[in-house]
Amino acid sequence: MHQKLYGAMCLSFAALTVSTASVAEVVISSKDGQTSIRGTITSFEGGMYTIKTSVGTLTLDANLVDCEGEACPQIDALDQLVRIAGPQFLLSDLMPDLFRSYAEQSDSEPAFPIENGTSEPVELYRRDNRIVTFETFTQSPSEAFQALLRGDVEVVLSDRRVNEQEIEAFLTEGMGDLSQPSQEAIVAQDGIVALVSGQNSVLRLSVVELMEIFAGNVTNWAQLGGSDLPINVYLPDDGGTLAETFEVTLLEPEFLSVTAKAKRLPSLKDIDNAVANDPGGIGLTSLSSLKDSKPVELVASCGVPIRSHRFAVKAEDYPFSRRIYMYTADRELPSHTQKFVNHVKETSSRQGLNGSALLGLDPEVATISDHGHQLAYSLADPVHALELPSLRDFAQTVFDAERLSVTFRFNEGSSQLDNKATADAERLLAHMSDDDFENKELLLIGFTDSIGSSDINRVLSTRRAEHVLDTIDTLSENGVDRGSIRAIGFGEAYPVACNTNEFGRELNRRVEVWIR
Repeated sequence: MHQKLYGAMCLSFAALTVSTASVAEVVISSKDGQTSIRGTITSFEGGMYTIKTSVGTLTLDANLVDCEGEACPQIDALDQLVRIAGPQFLLSDLMPDLFRSYAEQSDSEPAFPIENGTSEPVELYRRDNRIVTFETFTQSPSEAFQALLRGDVEVVLSDRRVNEQEIEAFLTEGMGDLSQPSQEAIVAQDGIVALVSGQNSVLRLSVVELMEIFAGNVTNWAQLGGSDLPINVYLPDDGGTLAETFEVTLLEPEFLSVTAKAKRLPSLKDIDNAVANDPGGIGLTSLSSLKDSKPVELVASCGVPIRSHRFAVKAEDYPFSRRIYMYTADRELPSHTQKFVNHVKETSSRQGLNGSALLGLDPEVATISDHGHQLAYSLADPVHALELPSLRDFAQTVFDAERLSVTFRFNEGSSQLDNKATADAERLLAHMSDDDFENKELLLIGFTDSIGSSDINRVLSTRRAEHVLDTIDTLSENGVDRGSIRAIGFGEAYPVACNTNEFGRELNRRVEVWIR
């Protein structure tokens, strides 16, 4: 299988012949350490060792064995091939800047300037030796997972999470569990937004009105208080899952489907351009692709304001936030593939995705005043009248504090943190050593949905906050200073979404991070 995977890597790779003047014995071992053999390397070409031993001359794939000894060639000198598949908007937005930063980190230079949106291979050289070639393939997530399963690519980018059938296919082939953190990483965040032309006077819609528009039941802006213009619906057909996510999340639960009159365009950029130039147009795009059109402010059916600003998307309080995933199969990865995967994770977590319109996982901050609309809704909603004491206690607690965009959520129907939350715990632990945390108190504040009594919900929310604290403490090498961390809960007092459906209730079950 590895022969098939890496046989195509010999891209005019110059052979390295070991000089007889410096012949030295090496030890070649299998990756599991169960088998080893001594000999002298006579050549190293195309990622293959040719080694002279007491039992004859052998040819071995360098990716399947370890070499020990001064005569071992430097593995980083391999002309490695890293193949990455995913939707076009992810490849063109994420990859160019990451290729540039990886070149800088690996002390190499690209053969040609790395252009944004390019589909050409990117070759990195060190001292005139090509060390790695990156190839990208525009594919839908379903196609990309199949390519990963076949061994045609090493890395998959996806704007949806791997599904159960795909997980099972990899397990069956002995390629690991794609749902586990060792193979799944959330590397960026984005949000689905509805957009209209700047010439349109309707810039605020209820979620119900939005659904009726995209289902084709509302066909003129005059029906919504706007101009007498027919509504033209635009949706992307770019291989990503944005339109599908919208339909599954909003329309299908109400037994609706997208109108057959919707115009499908090949890219998110095309959606933005078309709507910007169509006074009657409305479309769906990602927050990262919004340029010339205007986002529509949404209001949930229960009155909760829905605003697609950066912090809400990063904190996943925005109900149409979505995660960008990176996957690898459970097979031995060439050194540059593993290093690049680690580079992507580190860049998103610590430095942010500079040069990308997508949002990284590096924490951002907000204050209680930045949540004014949400706080006002909680105060004014008569349904939450019994929660006013808890809401007042919460407001007093965070009055002079700052909230981090790190927000902990749990696997559906479980008290276990999901993969992103587990990684967030590690990121938070790393940030706690920064100067911003010096002499500060860390507040882990839990919330619940509205199911159950207020007293029980306050206990449940506190327990979830304590669970996050225990997780951080376990991850810390020497334990954390619990004297500087408080785990508290305020039950259902401060919802970010409606409690009238499971989708909203899931968003409300969370643990926020504040510092003061």
